[in-house]
Amino acid sequence: MGKSSKILKNGRIIILLKGRFAGRKAVIISANESGTKARRYPHCLVAGIDRYPRKVHKNMSKARIQRRIKVKPFVKYVNLNHVMPTRYAVASDLELNAVVKMIEKQQEKTNDNTEALANADFKNTLGKHLKKSFEKKYSGLDLNDNTDESNTRLKFFFKRLRF
Repeated sequence: MGKSSKILKNGRIIILLKGRFAGRKAVIISANESGTKARRYPHCLVAGIDRYPRKVHKNMSKARIQRRIKVKPFVKYVNLNHVMPTRYAVASDLELNAVVKMIEKQQEKTNDNTEALANADFKNTLGKHLKKSFEKKYSGLDLNDNTDESNTRLKFFFKRLRF
């Protein structure tokens, strides 16, 4: 796993290869190369998009555009063998620091080594926070601008993988 430690850092966009979310894009929130007591394999916490925003055009009403840009996020732990890293990293563009702080705060609240996502209520609020964050980022994104590098990375993240 020597090479993966350089590539799989926080903010890296990955493609999930196995499981329910196979073929979905996600962003690494935190990576654990050595494993933990509960998960003895190298893994990472990812936040991704389960349902991607749909295409919009200028002739649509504002209400219809708001309906079509809705995003359904997910948060889960994934084995590092089941991910494929991409060339893009969006740590600063998506402002994942708030998500990391929420997770750390939840772990402090439990005071033991249980995972933060084990609490269903917390996972639900985290998903709602991610939904607002992703939709806000996508609505402010200029899809026709190809000159800005951060714009290109975000467009890649929000676009469905076609295969």
